Order: sequence, then structure tokens, then C-alpha cells
Amino acid sequence: MKSRLVILFVLVAFAKANAQFDIARIEIVNIPKGGSQEIAFSRVRALFNVPIKLKNNQHLILGADYSIIDIVQIDQVEFDTGPLSDFQTFEVNLGYTKKLKNNWRLIGTLKPGVTTNSVKNTSFFRSMRLSGGLVFYKDEKETKQYDLVVGAFYNAFSGFAFPLPFIKYHKIIDEHWSYDIGFPKMNLEYTFNPKHAVKAYTTIDGFNSNLIETVTITDGVIQKFNARVLVAGFKYDYTIREHLELYFASGYIFDSTINFRDNNADDLVQVKGDNAIYLRAGIRLKI
Repeated sequence: MKSRLVILFVLVAFAKANAQFDIARIEIVNIPKGGSQEIAFSRVRALFNVPIKLKNNQHLILGADYSIIDIVQIDQVEFDTGPLSDFQTFEVNLGYTKKLKNNWRLIGTLKPGVTTNSVKNTSFFRSMRLSGGLVFYKDEKETKQYDLVVGAFYNAFSGFAFPLPFIKYHKIIDEHWSYDIGFPKMNLEYTFNPKHAVKAYTTIDGFNSNLIETVTITDGVIQKFNARVLVAGFKYDYTIREHLELYFASGYIFDSTINFRDNNADDLVQVKGDNAIYLRAGIRLKI
């Protein structure tokens, strides 16, 4: 089941690429304020997934994904950013995978979810949004030392609120070296031994949300928030014991953009962040 589910979580997590299927994960992302960096950002995320075996090489995945996002400070704007201090996002993971011919597998997922910057106002339940994706996965690791994923996904809360392609070619060079080429993530990995591995990576990250508590400015009413970053860095994986892994990643943000938009998704204010440090750490239970 490992090989059959290996890519499903990539769709479920939307570009948070992993080499294994995650049963549970807790993760913290932090962009600290410092120097000329005028934007500080933090996210705490928890998720779980339960694979359910069906007949004829088919599997169903059920799970949930919860995040708390805090935009700590944005110095470049002149209006009150208090309503941006406590976003919360909750999504339900619904995945399906089926084995096809010639080592191909079909993988699809739907993620209904809600996000809000005010849990006190229950009107956010009326603005449920749907994410989803469809990919085809070819597994040739046992004979040709590679696997391939091609498809597309849409994540309403990722910061890129439009369909994106998903392409990943994973090649195992030898017992120590492997690499991934594609979009939205690329990396080069070196495995020291079964417990320690390090990789160099590039990826995109971001967050997109409607505002339940809106902000009125001279040019209009801010009702939507969007943030995007392009980051490159290094990630270290430590296997505590079988199926349990601790990881830490540090990176450098080469480009970041925050957009404050009206209800029609037209930009009212745009902030271009300076280059900054990107930190991510977590622990996960995998199969």
C-alpha cells in the first residue's frame, strides 16, 4: 500500500511534497521580522489521514487539515492590520486512488473547507470553498529507479487561487542520492543512512482567505487577503523510529507579495516584501 499511496498525500496537502504517506503531522512555519523585512508571518498546522482499502486495487482517504495563521506585522501599510492577526482554516480531505495498467495509478482528491479571521462570527460557514486535484502517477522505482506524477490541482487557500499544474519526476541515482524535478517543488536529496537525510529545495508557499472582519480604507473595503512566497533552502530529516520522523527546514525568500483585495478580487493595496528567512519544522507519523 505504501507505493500505491505515496503520491496521494501530495495532492491532499497540495504541493507539500513528501516521500511517504502521512497519517498525522504537526508543522510550524515562521517568517520572522528582522532587518529590513517588514512582514512577519506564522502558521501552525495539524492534519491526519486514514487510508481505507476498497476492492480491486482501490483506496479511499479520509482526513482533516487545520491551520492557525498569524500575520504578525506589516509595516508598509497605514491601516489597522489587527483583523489579520488570527486566521483559522479547516478542511476535510476526501481522496480516491485506483490502479491502472502499466504501473499507472489515478489519484483524485476533494477538499471542502472554510477559513476565517473571526471565529466569533459564524457567517464564515456560508463561504465554504472547494479545492481539488487530479493526477496520474507512474511507479517504476523497483525496475527503473524513478517515478512520475502529472496532473493539476486547485487550492482555494494556498495563495494561488487558480488551477496549477503538478509535475514531478523523481529519480533515484544510488543509495545516497536522489532528486525531484518539476513544479511546484524541486529538490536534491542526500541520504546519509536510514536515520539522517538532507535536501536542497525550492518551492512556493502562500495563503489566501476572505475577511469576515473587513477593513475600510480610502480606496474601498478590504475583503480578501492573499500572500505568496518563493523560497529556496535546505531541509533535514531525522527518523526517530520506524514511521516517526522529525524535520527542520530553513530557507531564503527570494520573492514575496501580499495583496489586499475587494470583494471582486481587485487589488486595493499591494505589499512587496524584502528578502527574508523562512523557517519550517514539524513531526509526522508516516507509512
